[in-house]
Amino acid sequence: MKKSFLLFIYFLVVTGFIQAQDPAKLAKQAGRALTSYNIDPSNNSNKLEEAKMKINEALNDAEVQQDPGAWLTKGEIYNTILQRDAAARMINPNAKMSGDNDALVAFEAFKKGYELTDKKYQKADAVKGVTELQGHLINIGVSKYEAGEYDKAFSSFEAALVSHALLKENSQSSVLDDPAQFENQVYITALAAQLADRKDKAEEYYTSLYSGGTDKPAVYEGLFSLKKSNGDKAGAMKILDEGRKKFPDDPGLLFSEINIYLQEGRLEELISRLEKAIDQEPTNVSLYVTLGSVFDNLYQKE
Repeated sequence: MKKSFLLFIYFLVVTGFIQAQDPAKLAKQAGRALTSYNIDPSNNSNKLEEAKMKINEALNDAEVQQDPGAWLTKGEIYNTILQRDAAARMINPNAKMSGDNDALVAFEAFKKGYELTDKKYQKADAVKGVTELQGHLINIGVSKYEAGEYDKAFSSFEAALVSHALLKENSQSSVLDDPAQFENQVYITALAAQLADRKDKAEEYYTSLYSGGTDKPAVYEGLFSLKKSNGDKAGAMKILDEGRKKFPDDPGLLFSEINIYLQEGRLEELISRLEKAIDQEPTNVSLYVTLGSVFDNLYQKE
């Protein structure tokens, strides 16, 4: 008990000491602590946590927040933490990441530093940092998506797209340089936004793919669903009609059309759609039941 009490007092003293220091000096100390860690990670492992604590404390200060160098230091610290954790997971796949999304924290710091500075070397440092973590943004986004944390997945996926634009602005390579890979990233970003109920963002990204002449029927299905939920029936039907003409065999769009016809009581038109759906999914019992119900309703009308 006495030992725990003394440790608690020590923590308060250290924390109070840090808070009492000049924020600008703290930012520089954070940079030096990071350098010490990079020189000898094995023996200076505590220096990385020290760097993280000091840079976050320093950036609570309004004046330091206007210093691009401080933001770049934060980006480098979190990027280093990310690389350390990634290396540990290569040895032990079950090893946990120390942060929720250090790649996103690092990216936002590099982006802030990039925007604040007009010095070429600082911009180059920011771009280099973004290059190193871009792939991690996508990978962490995928893990958040698979865990059902769609809002966090969206934030990571969108940051990957923003990072691509920043790298292209500086004539640098990006993991999204392949057009198909880029289109897929925009789609998964839109889908994550839709699942996170961020409808404006979802529609923005779906629309960019739609306007670009996408060959993904899921884009039409997603855009139809969004417009329908927003009360834009005319816009939703326009998208659905275009999608059905462009992808006549896509089951997702076919079922969307069936549901609309069911809601509107367009029974005669339903028959051919349901028969086509049965051809595609012959073991789907609900399709047979629905088709039988349609015939029954037509019979009752007669």
